[in-house]
Amino acid sequence: MNNIQIDTILNLANAGEDDEFSKYDALPEGLKKVLKRKQEEQEAEKVERAAESVLALVNDSETVIKRRVDRIRALRKEIANEKATIHNLEKSRAYGMKTQNFVPLAAALGYSLPFSAIVASTIPDSFQFKKS
Repeated sequence: MNNIQIDTILNLANAGEDDEFSKYDALPEGLKKVLKRKQEEQEAEKVERAAESVLALVNDSETVIKRRVDRIRALRKEIANEKATIHNLEKSRAYGMKTQNFVPLAAALGYSLPFSAIVASTIPDSFQFKKS
């Protein structure tokens, strides 16, 4: 995240409409003009710093939002994969209970099977599984 100047954000939020020049009423006109110009320059610099901080905050928020959205997408994909795994386990278990062939369940659970069991680990498409 960017380095922002929090004080500029606070100053921007707390900015008032005070007449800062009234304290110089007793000064000569030329001096008042110079002081007013100097104060306006300082104010412009403060506003510039505040604008830079606001821009940094907006950019940081966009970065964080994008990262969070990407994380949500990854979680949704992970959830879909977990649901598919659960479905496969339930289907394999039901197939085993109906046919006494538990090889597909062993394969779904990640057990190492001999090559000869690979064919037996496939559940036929004709097997109808309804989640209870």
